[in-house]
Amino acid sequence: MKKLSKKSILSYVSGFLTAILLTVGIVVYASTTKTIQAEFSNIKVYIDNVLVDLKDANGSTVEPFICDGTTYLPVRGVASALGCQVEWDEATQSVKLYKNVASSDIYQSEGQTTASLGYEQIYNEYSKKIKDAAPNVGISELAEISNEGIGKMAKYMLKAQGKDGQYETYQEWAGKLMDVYLKEAR
Repeated sequence: MKKLSKKSILSYVSGFLTAILLTVGIVVYASTTKTIQAEFSNIKVYIDNVLVDLKDANGSTVEPFICDGTTYLPVRGVASALGCQVEWDEATQSVKLYKNVASSDIYQSEGQTTASLGYEQIYNEYSKKIKDAAPNVGISELAEISNEGIGKMAKYMLKAQGKDGQYETYQEWAGKLMDVYLKEAR
């Protein structure tokens, strides 16, 4: 039988230890993942009684789901609908949310290119103000209320940072608010 040299023994031992460390690392990594059974049942999300179309970073619709009796919502979609900027930190595996406008302002879901939650809320607020004020004030006061709402929409459009479709959405909702003013000013 051949006698092993000290160098050969060290090579075998280091190879064996490397194999063990790799196996343990794979097992530890594998233990951090989990397979779940999720129920997707067309769950809808409303913010202030307005249906929100939740979107991912690419603008694709994402759906909430239920797992073990708990409802899970896509954080980017919900945070964006609430006006938060969302950041994924790969190094720390963390989601970071930042409020990008004051909480009293109206928000827009990131990536939306159709009539937005923000414009609709501004429209609802100011069309109600116009209708409520119409019996008690003159045309110039109604015009001021209407202009204030349209100004708020313009300010909001700037905060939405010119996402695709923002200008068309602004025109649509500002036009609708102007229609309410014209109807009530008659």
